[in-house]
Amino acid sequence: MRRRRIAVALAVVLVAGLASRRVDSLPGFLIDHAGDALWTTAVVLAIAFVFRTDARTSAIAGYGASVLVELSQLWQPAWLEDLRDNDLIALALGRGWVWGDLIRYAAGAVVGYGLLRLIDSE
Repeated sequence: MRRRRIAVALAVVLVAGLASRRVDSLPGFLIDHAGDALWTTAVVLAIAFVFRTDARTSAIAGYGASVLVELSQLWQPAWLEDLRDNDLIALALGRGWVWGDLIRYAAGAVVGYGLLRLIDSE
């Protein structure tokens, strides 16, 4: 039952994250910040789903993975930049280093932790 709830939460987070990048009528704050936070929330939920980890472990691992992806954006060989020109790959790997993303990832990890705690309390 837990995995089913995580899968549903993950699907909702993915849709919300994609919408935050594509729906121009959202408030500017959401357009600017929600996508990165929801990306990490999705990673946290995916880790909990795949590895069956607890909320704390999932949140820490999800934040760590997000930071590693952000750090990878400092490495910019031509072949990798060509890959990042693809929208789907750019969703996974990002397009450019931004310090502020680390804060948004932390917010997403906290949201993921909270969702998992809520799921586990039911």
